[in-house]
Amino acid sequence: MEPNPPAPIEPTPTHAASQARLQRQRDAFDALTPSLVAVGDDDFDDQVAGDPGVVVVQFFAAWCGPCHKAAAALEPVAAAGRRVLKLDCEQATATAARFCIGSYPKILLFQRGRLKAIYDGPRQSSAIESWIAQRARGLRSPT
Repeated sequence: MEPNPPAPIEPTPTHAASQARLQRQRDAFDALTPSLVAVGDDDFDDQVAGDPGVVVVQFFAAWCGPCHKAAAALEPVAAAGRRVLKLDCEQATATAARFCIGSYPKILLFQRGRLKAIYDGPRQSSAIESWIAQRARGLRSPT
């Protein structure tokens, strides 16, 4: 006699409420960052490696309070013309794992698809822009 297969796990009301709350947090994050380009596992390499200039990527989780603060600081940087992407680590798990993202937020600077620097400083636009400008000066391609 074969054992019965386990019954499928049904989402509980608590699970459904949690998913709805997470979606509201994602929507709020997107509303906070209209100038940041959302990327995922499928298009990260094309967006980053395909750009010959400096690309800044914020790795975040929608529920993370400090991520919202960092995103608010990155928004004026992106609006001023810098290429700034945002990657939701809970949806793009392969890319987050590839860069060993273990805490949020994480701000990384790439050039020609290569990781060049990791930001670890105040969550203020002026500090982030200064950090990007310092790194970009040393990364310019010869003309």
